[in-house]
Amino acid sequence: MDVEIGRPGRTTNVDVSFSDYVDFIDIGAAMAFEARGKRWSAGGNFLWVKLQDDVDLPITTVGVVIDQFLLELFVGYQPSDWENLRIIGGLQHVEFAEEAQHWWHARKREHQNQHCQGTPRLSLGIHVKR
Repeated sequence: MDVEIGRPGRTTNVDVSFSDYVDFIDIGAAMAFEARGKRWSAGGNFLWVKLQDDVDLPITTVGVVIDQFLLELFVGYQPSDWENLRIIGGLQHVEFAEEAQHWWHARKREHQNQHCQGTPRLSLGIHVKR
């Protein structure tokens, strides 16, 4: 990941490799499941990850914590007359929280918190076997 971050007029380039990203992981968990019967199926996905690091910039040090949560659930049904068709409906919920702490040269400390909770999304789909 290669991005530019900062405020207008005061930006810096951040280039993070995959191994660096793995070093930032404070904790994480993931799970996926699916159960199928003759006509009905149900399943879901769960993901939670917390990233944390301190970044030294030219005039300050920034401590960053990122928390992300994802939950997906679905149910499927196969009508008895159509063996090649399965109707699927699901729900997705996403949350994202970010906290940054700045340490200026005078050791003044500022906090910035942001919490973003996505609107749960409903979806409906049709899966056709060939």
